[in-house]
Amino acid sequence: MLSAFIVAILLLGCTSTPKVWEETPPLRVNYLAYPVDWNGRTIMIGARLQVPVGMPGKLPAVILMHGTSGFSYRGVYYAAAGYLAALPAGPKRNDNLPDIAGAYRLLVTRPEIDASRIGLMGSSMGGIETRLMMPHRHSDALLGPDAHMQAAVAFYPVCWLFNHVPGADLANFVDAPIRIFVGSG
Repeated sequence: MLSAFIVAILLLGCTSTPKVWEETPPLRVNYLAYPVDWNGRTIMIGARLQVPVGMPGKLPAVILMHGTSGFSYRGVYYAAAGYLAALPAGPKRNDNLPDIAGAYRLLVTRPEIDASRIGLMGSSMGGIETRLMMPHRHSDALLGPDAHMQAAVAFYPVCWLFNHVPGADLANFVDAPIRIFVGSG
């Protein structure tokens, strides 16, 4: 019985299975920078813009906000699925909402982007920023009263601050789907 198990493990190790990366369609990657006003001065934020090659028409876009652990390349898979991904890669500060607004303004000027279909997704600290961008209070102040993200997904944001910290209220959201995913302990 043990020898059959060992043979099965060895056979599985010898089979060639394609890696997800090898199955990913080709992407055009642009490294861009956009200005953000911060503490009374303008800083440049770097972004990685990924566009699936050969997609017809204008594409929807997703702005991905990373957590405090830093930049991630998960956006490759979103771009491969047909969504353009812009990854703001600015330094983590106390307020990264201007980074989101800067990425939004950059995307609406791109010819390959459908400006009416720009969403936002973030995890951890990026999830907090994603959720904070969706009330009119922040969206209107940063994007203007006639513009807002068309959808938002926040993965495991710190939830205790909502409705307990000024400016983090769960009220008066823009008219867009918002999903918040949290785990349980």
